Amino acid sequence: MRPTSPTSTPTSAEAASTPRNGLVGRRVPIALAALVMVAISGCEGVSKTAEDERRIAAEQVIIFAYSDRVPDVDAKLKTFLAAWERANEKKDIKSLKDDMVANVEPAFAAHITALEAMPAGSEALAAIHRPLVATYKSAQQAFDAFLRDVTEDNLDAEYTKLLGAMDAVKVAEDTYFRALEAYYAEHRMSLKKAP
Repeated sequence: MRPTSPTSTPTSAEAASTPRNGLVGRRVPIALAALVMVAISGCEGVSKTAEDERRIAAEQVIIFAYSDRVPDVDAKLKTFLAAWERANEKKDIKSLKDDMVANVEPAFAAHITALEAMPAGSEALAAIHRPLVATYKSAQQAFDAFLRDVTEDNLDAEYTKLLGAMDAVKVAEDTYFRALEAYYAEHRMSLKKAP
């Protein structure tokens, strides 16, 4: 196989959702999806039939197309995280809700749209990608519910629900990366996550 590789690298995103003096009054790390980057590794004595080689080469093309979308998805993720961090610095619930509606929700929706647009060009890759997207969409519904239901009296309880949805995203990301790493290795590719 040719030793070529794309050059974009993903980022691992973690943001403090609320500074100590913010509205909720505690820091909570939020880990979100950091996507992938690939590099073809050598054949290293692997004995495959011509048909196996064609199948692997076809999957590598799909993996490269998938990886080409990473920079856009990562940029949108960073925008969302920055918007959420700023919103959580608000001192009153009206300002928090206004900022979340104006900035956080649109940034999160843009990230999810970019994630959905990634070309998971094989059933195997799509099976890995779909659960991650579904979990993000559930988290988006949690944001909507938070904005609809939150009051001064139930802020802590509603925020805890929202953070629970974001914790589910972290679990989905971990599962996604393990499955993606195995899928890439099967097709002589290496999954690289940014440090």
